Amino acid sequence: MHLAVDCRSVHPHMGGIGRAALDLVQILGARSRGHQITMIVAADRIGEVAIKGVHFLPVDGAMIDERYDQFHLPSALEQLAPDVYLNTTFAVPAIKTTTIQASIIHDVVFEDHPEYVEPHLCRYLSRWSRFAAEQADHVLTVSDHARERIQQVYGVDPSRITRIYNGLSPHCFECPDRSEVGRVRAKHSLPPSFLLFLGSLEIKKGVVELLKAFRKACDLGLSESLVLAGGKGGPEFDLEAEIRNSGVRDRVRALGFVDERDKKALLKASRLFIYPSLYEGFGLPPLEAMALGVPTLVSDQTSLPEIVGNAALVAPVKDTEEFSQALVRGARDDVFRHRAASAGPARARQFTWERSADELLDLCERLGGS
Repeated sequence: MHLAVDCRSVHPHMGGIGRAALDLVQILGARSRGHQITMIVAADRIGEVAIKGVHFLPVDGAMIDERYDQFHLPSALEQLAPDVYLNTTFAVPAIKTTTIQASIIHDVVFEDHPEYVEPHLCRYLSRWSRFAAEQADHVLTVSDHARERIQQVYGVDPSRITRIYNGLSPHCFECPDRSEVGRVRAKHSLPPSFLLFLGSLEIKKGVVELLKAFRKACDLGLSESLVLAGGKGGPEFDLEAEIRNSGVRDRVRALGFVDERDKKALLKASRLFIYPSLYEGFGLPPLEAMALGVPTLVSDQTSLPEIVGNAALVAPVKDTEEFSQALVRGARDDVFRHRAASAGPARARQFTWERSADELLDLCERLGGS
C-alpha cells in the first residue's frame, strides 16, 4: 500500500494540528509494515525536515488553500498514485484521483460556534468539512465527542467515521531539571507561585471566564498569581482590557508567545495548570501538563473530560463560583495534588502515537489499501 498523508499544516510556526500531523508521520515511518509513506508538504515552509522511512512531496500549496486543494492537488495525486490519500486538515479534492480519499475533521467548532472562528476560515472549514463528510470514502476524527458531533451535524453514517486519538511524544514525559526551570523562571520573571494557562489566547479558550473565576478565587483566599502564556489567535478580542478590568490586574501576567523550548519548564514551574477551553476537538495541552505530573484543571466542555479522565479536576468554566472553587482546590488540596503526580502521567501514557499509527494503518488496510 502507498499512503500519502497531506501535512501542509507542518511549518515552522505550526499549531496543534501541524504538530499532531508531524508526530503521526514520524511514527508511521517507523511502523510502516512495509507500506510506502509519502508526506505532502508545503515547499516554502517545511525547512529541513527528514523522517526515516518517509518520502516527501513538496507542493506549492499552504495549509488552508482552497485553490490548490481543488485545482492543483488532484493532478499531483494522480502523478503520485497513492492507494490512500489522507488530508489531516478537513478537506479533500472534489476531483478524486486516488482509490481512497480520507480526511481528518478535528472538530466542528465552526458549525457549533462560528463566533469563535475568523469569518474567512469559518466559511472554508464549513464548506469543505461538509463536502469531506459527504464525499470522502472515510472520515477520521480525534475524540468520541467530535465523532458524535460530526455524525449529528453532517449525518455521517457511523460505518464511515473512525475515532483515532492523538498521541503524546515520549519526550513529553522527560521532566526538565531544576536548572532549566530556574532559567525559564528568570527569563520570564515569573512570580514565586503561580497558576498557568498555556495555549492560544482567544475567545474559545475560556480566558475571559478564567479571569472572572480567578478574581473570585482571590476573594476566597487564593494567594497565587495567574500567568497567561501564548500568542493571540482567532477573532480579535482585547485581552489587555480584560486583564485591566478584571479587578486583579496586579495578580495577572501575560507573557505572550513562549518559545517551544521553554514550555516544559514553564509547565513544571507552575502550581496548577488550567485549561478552561470552551471548545476542543481533542485537547493536547492538559495531557502535556499531566505527563509531567503537574496538577491540572480543565473545563467540563466538549472533549476535555473524555481526554483527562479521572486524573485531573473538571469543573464548569461557565459557572464562576464553581470554577473559582476548583482553582482553590487545585492549588491547595494536597490529596488531589499528590494523586495528580502519579495519575497524570499514567493517564497521559494511554495516548501514544504508536497506537494511533497502528489504528490508522489497520483502517487503511481495511479500506482496501493493502
